[in-house]
Amino acid sequence: MAGRNNGKIRQYRKPLNINLGIIIFSVIFIYIVICVFLYFTDKHIMGYEVKTGSLSVGNVYQGIALRQETIVMSTDSGYINYYAREGERVGSGKLVCSIDESGQLKELFDANKAEDTQLSDSDLSDIRSEITGYMNGFDRKQFSGVYDFKYSLEGTALKLANINVLQDLQSLNSSASSLITLCSAPVSGIVVYSTDGFEAVSADQITADMFDREKYEKKQLINNDLVAAGDTLYKLSTDENWSIVIQMDAERAQELLEEDYVQVRFLKNQFSSWAKVNVLNNADGNTYVKLDFNNSMITFCADRFIDIELVTKEEQGLKVPNSAIAEKEFFLIPKDYVTKGNNSENGVLKET
Repeated sequence: MAGRNNGKIRQYRKPLNINLGIIIFSVIFIYIVICVFLYFTDKHIMGYEVKTGSLSVGNVYQGIALRQETIVMSTDSGYINYYAREGERVGSGKLVCSIDESGQLKELFDANKAEDTQLSDSDLSDIRSEITGYMNGFDRKQFSGVYDFKYSLEGTALKLANINVLQDLQSLNSSASSLITLCSAPVSGIVVYSTDGFEAVSADQITADMFDREKYEKKQLINNDLVAAGDTLYKLSTDENWSIVIQMDAERAQELLEEDYVQVRFLKNQFSSWAKVNVLNNADGNTYVKLDFNNSMITFCADRFIDIELVTKEEQGLKVPNSAIAEKEFFLIPKDYVTKGNNSENGVLKET
């Protein structure tokens, strides 16, 4: 019995049980691996909805607005208070602002004596129009426009507040007539509370560097600021005739000149107007097109840079994205080389 117990001991091997579940899981796993490999190695095709629209391209330009502008300077020193809203037309001799040497008017504003002012339906309509125009022309790359919009709304609110202060202006002026100076408009025009150095620039003086908005500097004139004699109070746009200068190549400019008049769409408010075309060859060697308007100046009186679209022979069609256009190399063979083959079909002979 002892001899029998000294025999070799072998480990029992379990039989390999391959069931249907393992086979299905393996097939699915291999399929997923193949799909992932093909996804990263294959060229993808993107779906795109083709819509019907205007086929005109390359007609959007950034222009510089030129107007007849008169800068009004201060003759005294003190705190300035405005009574006309920016973009409002004032007649010759009408009150625009006052210079307060004593600071009494500033104290009235600081005391919030005009806090009970209410907006009329007309005032609310003007504010809505300003907000809509700002939203349509908002550009994240030009954040300075936010401040221009802020000052514009402040000007509207200050005009309404100043109406109540004007009621006390007469009594203040009688007791200290030498300390408060009323400033009236020398000529009729549109009031603008900013300057940028383009007021005296003519169309033939425009250069390519002037279109760089990063170099553009605009000085905003703010209510209740302290001014000295000789400082700028405001400016007046005195003529409804104005111009927009854009830069383009000479060939395209000549095509517009032949049309004489061109329809222009302003991207800020989608308003359209007709302009007379003039071509300028300025001293910097570039070609410019001057578009002359006789309306809508008051809408853009505070804007120096205006984005426009030239509406010329607008055609409608399917707008296919440029990414869907395939580029392939091919040969152009003269038709004299075309001949009949053995199968009586047209073709060419290739020497090999």
